[in-house]
Amino acid sequence: MKQILRYHPLLATLHWVLAVLIIAELMLGFFGLAATPNSDPRKIGILRVHMIGGVLILALMVLRFVVRMRTSRPADATTGYALLDRIADLPLRLLPAGLDDGSDRVCDRDYRRARRDCVWFTPLSADAEFASLYKTLPA
Repeated sequence: MKQILRYHPLLATLHWVLAVLIIAELMLGFFGLAATPNSDPRKIGILRVHMIGGVLILALMVLRFVVRMRTSRPADATTGYALLDRIADLPLRLLPAGLDDGSDRVCDRDYRRARRDCVWFTPLSADAEFASLYKTLPA
């Protein structure tokens, strides 16, 4: 059996493209969405770009998973300690779960107010419904 020394080039490319896209999405969310007041009409456009980027990341992650399942991979790297080998990868697997900060909702800046001040966004929201809900937010 031929020993594989590197991951498939498509898998490596998808890895780095996804890394750049995820960092860009985090920056857009922090510097674009969080910094823009809810009363600013430009926030809708920023949110659309952010949502499209998220869907693109999801699609590329699915493609990456399919490529990963269909291609050969090199042997796992080891530390020399069996227990450390088992737990070393755990933080990296759990980190993405902590990245969701509830940014799929836009609330009044005073987060202690009632939930009625929040608008929840879904990719299936119609533009007219979205605009009418967005206008109900206090300035």
